[in-house]
Amino acid sequence: MTRANEVLLVLSYHNTGYTPGLEFLVQRFLEAERLGADVAQVQVLPRERGDVLTLLAATAAADDRSRIPLIGISTGPLGSVTRMIGGMFGSRLMFGVGESASAPGQIPIGDLVSVYDIIRRAHGWEMV
Repeated sequence: MTRANEVLLVLSYHNTGYTPGLEFLVQRFLEAERLGADVAQVQVLPRERGDVLTLLAATAAADDRSRIPLIGISTGPLGSVTRMIGGMFGSRLMFGVGESASAPGQIPIGDLVSVYDIIRRAHGWEMV
């Protein structure tokens, strides 16, 4: 139905309680692709720093195997770094806030633009 109407389908897995293991998260990304998604998203809550690394590693591993764009987000203040550096691990889209955040850990768009500019210059990347 979505393709017939020229609408892109984002399939998203959200875990608002904790961060599951690496392979489980990779499979959520890949399952979305198998089900016909145009974009796959995984969003999890970190309880400790290692959980943020798990999400980033899962995004990178899935990006190596997937043919569709991925979005990997670790939420809250602890996970906010994924909103800044997720692109380096294969996350292709990020949410920035305008005037006020709707959830903890969201970053104002102006700050994200500054961070992305620093990363872009450090790597010699062109903006797309």
